[in-house]
Amino acid sequence: MIFLFSELENMKDRYDRFLVCPPYEMVRSFRGDTDINFPKLFLQTLFGSDTHYSIIETSSCSNLSPDDIESSYRTTTTFIDLSSKFIKEIQIPFDRFVAINTKVRYITKQEFRNCFTRLVPVLKGSNLPIVIFGERTIPPNPESSELMFSIYDDIITSDLSSQIHDLTKPTLLDCIDIEVLKNDLSIMYGAISNITFGVSGIATLITATAKNVSGYRNDGFLFLDRYYASITDNRKVVTKNIDQFLKHIENCIKESNV
Repeated sequence: MIFLFSELENMKDRYDRFLVCPPYEMVRSFRGDTDINFPKLFLQTLFGSDTHYSIIETSSCSNLSPDDIESSYRTTTTFIDLSSKFIKEIQIPFDRFVAINTKVRYITKQEFRNCFTRLVPVLKGSNLPIVIFGERTIPPNPESSELMFSIYDDIITSDLSSQIHDLTKPTLLDCIDIEVLKNDLSIMYGAISNITFGVSGIATLITATAKNVSGYRNDGFLFLDRYYASITDNRKVVTKNIDQFLKHIENCIKESNV
């Protein structure tokens, strides 16, 4: 939905109104009998009161991917900062900390572990608090468990365990609440680095709302190449290059010491 929002924002000068049809059945296919109140509130937060958008419930809408929309409507997927929509004023218990989200998507477990092995000494040497968010386990869903999984166990059993502050949930099914999401994002907003792996809804949302993002991805989506290349804020780097990913984290740590 974030990519769709980006594309529609870039088409506003050509259309008077957009009808947005929430993909509730797709949500159910991934999350079982999930309360659809959460996706409704998410869409209301994203599209807000902008008169260009009307959210309607119907099963007759076309299901288009970002690539489909780009090619059919001659638009582009570009980065848009969404912090004003999701971030709220809260008290953060740390002056300096790193945040990691536990959900990984479109990176294999072996790729993640190769990257994490190199990341651990960087974070260990910083001695910074590491706040982890997300879900400890991911319920069964239509996607391969090899390409969508939680890294919770990898983190808490690593050499970083003494630095960990655990704000994860057993699964997101246990806590589907838009205010909890906003609260988590608002804490992440203050991190000196938000570390994400792969491509997922939450990784995209963190990139769109946090001040500092260090992301590693290794997918083949061309529209995502264009999306991340359009980010002009050098505090946010989402890359397929592990060395660049690690260097960005190191730089975030160094700059926070100044």
